[in-house]
Amino acid sequence: PYQQVAREVKAPRERLKYALEAGLLVTALDGLFWSGSQRIAADVLRLRKAGMPVVTTTVEVHDNLTGTTRKIPAYHL
Repeated sequence: PYQQVAREVKAPRERLKYALEAGLLVTALDGLFWSGSQRIAADVLRLRKAGMPVVTTTVEVHDNLTGTTRKIPAYHL
């Protein structure tokens, strides 16, 4: 799904908005890889100020390199 967003929307800031509107759960790593956003929280704040009801939740991710599991923020509508 993220590849489709990247193909359809060229402007990096608009990719996050499009991904959220498409119902995707977006993490900071997704934002970096697919929308080129190094500061996804700032972009989410901008969308919230524009009236988009972005919700922050936490998801557990596993790091294969260190073998640890941790909770990270993720964004969705």
